[in-house]
Amino acid sequence: MAKLPDIHIYAHHEHKITFERKFGCKVLKDGLFTVTVPEDLVEEFTAFYRAEVSKSAGIDNTFQAKTHEEAVKICNSFGRWKVEATEERELLIFYRNASHGQFWITDNGLIEPDGRRESTGGWYHGIDRDSFSRRGAVAGVSACVAVRVKITARDGKTTHRYDLPREGELGPVGNELQRYDMKCNPAFYSKKDKNYIPYTEKAAGFFVGQIRQTMQRAYDLCEFLNQDDAQLSDDIEAGRIPFDLTETTPA
Repeated sequence: MAKLPDIHIYAHHEHKITFERKFGCKVLKDGLFTVTVPEDLVEEFTAFYRAEVSKSAGIDNTFQAKTHEEAVKICNSFGRWKVEATEERELLIFYRNASHGQFWITDNGLIEPDGRRESTGGWYHGIDRDSFSRRGAVAGVSACVAVRVKITARDGKTTHRYDLPREGELGPVGNELQRYDMKCNPAFYSKKDKNYIPYTEKAAGFFVGQIRQTMQRAYDLCEFLNQDDAQLSDDIEAGRIPFDLTETTPA
């Protein structure tokens, strides 16, 4: 019987799940290689071995292989098995207040998320570029859909990551919300969540409506203010205001 160097295995999952151990190895007089499984891994290794290697073989705290390469292969397979994880995708609407958004204005004054479906119009530039981005307006609320992926390791430990929705995961209204490109996604790999609610088409419709109304109001106001100073003054004094300026009293 000759003792060989330990079989050192290291396995990792893409979501920071790692496993590293050493397995003792020796070769018997009959040429079989015997690998000793660490005591704390025997139960798990037995489940793995019977599922992946041999349903009929019994495992105490060792297993045998015909070659050293086969022994190493089985140990490495166990490592990969150990770091396997399941993923659950949860669609969420992330939202925030007083953030920047962009909108497309058609030639007849209608608000659209972007111009991909429009033959006329352009990005609205009526807002002071010194204050806001070239293709943006201040919206009272912004929102977008993101996916929080729950990763559950074989040992029950969980981690999370964020992803973008896949094709077919959103309904028509959810897709419209995404077209506004409000850049409200949580930072990938961030442990701190922004405000969010579960994604439904009804919830997406609420935010689409609020975003559209807010941007329409921004467009109307900016077009009104962009006219000649004297004309603006006359229109205000005469009450010629082409949209609702309902006054509110501070609380």
